[in-house]
Amino acid sequence: MEGGFYIYAIVGTAEPAVLDVPGIDGNGEPVEMLPHGDIAAVVSRCKADRYDVARASVIAHQRVMEAAMARWPMLPVRFGCIANHRDQIVEKVLLARHDELCDLLEMVADKAELGLKVLWTDMPAIFAEIVDENPRIKAARAHASSRTAVTPADGVRLGEMVKNALERKKAREARHILRRFDGHWFDRKVNDVFGDPMILNASFLVERRHEQEFDGCVEALEGETNGRVRLKYVGPIPPLNFVEVVVTWE
Repeated sequence: MEGGFYIYAIVGTAEPAVLDVPGIDGNGEPVEMLPHGDIAAVVSRCKADRYDVARASVIAHQRVMEAAMARWPMLPVRFGCIANHRDQIVEKVLLARHDELCDLLEMVADKAELGLKVLWTDMPAIFAEIVDENPRIKAARAHASSRTAVTPADGVRLGEMVKNALERKKAREARHILRRFDGHWFDRKVNDVFGDPMILNASFLVERRHEQEFDGCVEALEGETNGRVRLKYVGPIPPLNFVEVVVTWE
C-alpha cells in the first residue's frame, strides 16, 4: 500500500504541528499532527502495508509517542496501525470516536507511567530463608538427606513445597513493597513476574506533580534493602499499561 499513513498516537491538540523525530520508516517523511476539532492523530506517511514487531520499528514507534507525550496529553495507538488515507483517519477515528478519545485524554492529562521491577540479588540466600521459615520443608529436606537413596517422588514433592513457598514469599514481599507507594499514584497495575528472582513487576500511572514524591519512595526503598534486592525503575514513559487505542477499519 504505497502512500499509506502510519498512526502512532492520539493527542489533545487542535494545532497542526510537526515532531522533530524520525518516523517508523526512517525515510525523512515528517511525523505530523492530523487535527480534527480539539484532537489530532500523530501520523507519518509509510511505504509498507504491514510492520513486523521488530526492535527498530518498535523503538521508532516508542520514540514518536514519547515526543508527542512531552507536548500534549497522549493516547498510545497499538503498534502497526496503518490507514489508506487521511480522510479515513478523520472519519473512522477522530470523528467517530471523538467523545471516547476525549474522555481518555482527560484521564491521562498531566500523568505519566512509571515502571518498577524488584528482583532478589542472592537466590541461594533466599532459598536458605525459605527452608528456615518452613518447618515442613526443613523436615522433608532432612529426611531426604538421611536416606541412602532419594526417590524421584521425594525430589518432586520437595521441589513443589519449595516452589509454593517461594511464590508465597514473593507475594508477601510484593504486598509490603506496594504499600510503600500508596497515596502516590493515580492508577496501578501489577503485572506477571518472570523467573525466580523477580518479586514485583508493577506499573504506576502518576500525576506529574507527584513524580518527585514517587522517585523519593523508590530511593528510600533502594536505600533500605542493603543490596538484598535490585530495582529496575523506568519512566516517565507512555501509559501503555493503562490505555491503548485499538483501531479497526471495518
